[in-house]
Amino acid sequence: NNEQPKLYINQAEIYDAQTKFAKEKPILVIQPNGGVEGQPNNHYSWSRDIPPFLTEKLVKKLSNKYYIYHLCRPNQLKFEGAEQVSLPWRESFALLALSTARLLIDSYSQHAAAALGLSSVVCWIGTKPDKLGYNLHKNILAKDSAKAFYHPIDGIVSEQEFIGLSHQCNIDLTKAFDESKILSYF
Repeated sequence: NNEQPKLYINQAEIYDAQTKFAKEKPILVIQPNGGVEGQPNNHYSWSRDIPPFLTEKLVKKLSNKYYIYHLCRPNQLKFEGAEQVSLPWRESFALLALSTARLLIDSYSQHAAAALGLSSVVCWIGTKPDKLGYNLHKNILAKDSAKAFYHPIDGIVSEQEFIGLSHQCNIDLTKAFDESKILSYF
């Protein structure tokens, strides 16, 4: 129903974030990947994450304008031009509050940004903003033209629901997003 959550960051948290994260350039926080924790290949999930080759291009282009912090777990993909930060929840919320811009996926950071009233660019592949997102954000869905086929392999032998396993990918990831459209928001 597009309820708007609220999250409050106190002045001590903001001060600590400014001391630790402030830079001369405006700050861009990215969370392009989250992976599926507990899966063997938990650094990337095609169903939620921005394809790594696209993230690399975006970071390269945006690093001229922004200092980029990459919210992630320590074992996740690294992107040259972005500083990886693995932070406790509250500290990551304070970093989001300090940021000028955000490029996110359907993960905790897009919910926190919404709760802080911070419009963000959020890319969607396997999930949808009408169920899990917010009108506050600039929601970019994977292009329908990127769908390569319909392949409900897990539903053939059971009623297992879609969880983003590699064999469930029905999208040509090289065509999922328009790089120039994403960049236009920055």
